[in-house]
Amino acid sequence: NGEACALTPLLALPVPGTRALCLRWNGADKVLPEDEHHLRIALGTDTGRLIVLHCPASLLTAATTTAAAAASDCTPLPELCATDVVVYELDGHTGPVNSVCWSPHRPEQLISASSDGTCQVWDTVARVPLKNIRAHLSHKALCVAWSLVDEHFVFSGSNDQSVRCWDLRAQVHSLPPAQRTPDGGGGGGGGGGGGGGGGG
Repeated sequence: NGEACALTPLLALPVPGTRALCLRWNGADKVLPEDEHHLRIALGTDTGRLIVLHCPASLLTAATTTAAAAASDCTPLPELCATDVVVYELDGHTGPVNSVCWSPHRPEQLISASSDGTCQVWDTVARVPLKNIRAHLSHKALCVAWSLVDEHFVFSGSNDQSVRCWDLRAQVHSLPPAQRTPDGGGGGGGGGGGGGGGGG
């Protein structure tokens, strides 16, 4: 019974109609000035959508207090209501989203890596795509990370057995190719890959 209590989640965030493949929150030290009392959580899904949730920090504090009080008798924690969080979606990827990473330099920016072979930079405040990196078009982009020392550089990893470094300033696309061929390569509607990627 004690082990079951220890596994009780603090919060249950509703994500209807999809499966979450990855998750990253922005961290309390990276919040926007106008958003100082909210935690922003990014979810990558199996449908290619990104879901961003704005969750009041007070909810986490309240949930922690409730969990501590309920730990002795394993009282179930209630799920959050739809009104507890602000939820919106970012659409663009044509394959599942395998990895997400918040920018350590610009708290509104997020990058995602997808099975469509690309990495996508988003402005989560304006809710628009900024840059698309045609990183691994014949394979899958499995992970992505921002440089901690330079906001213009990101890194991607793939099942093509490479890790690559990219200069965001050299990327000319804002969205992935419109279609994908059955083997995972880039199809029509998107054109060739953007320049500026250094081979890993």
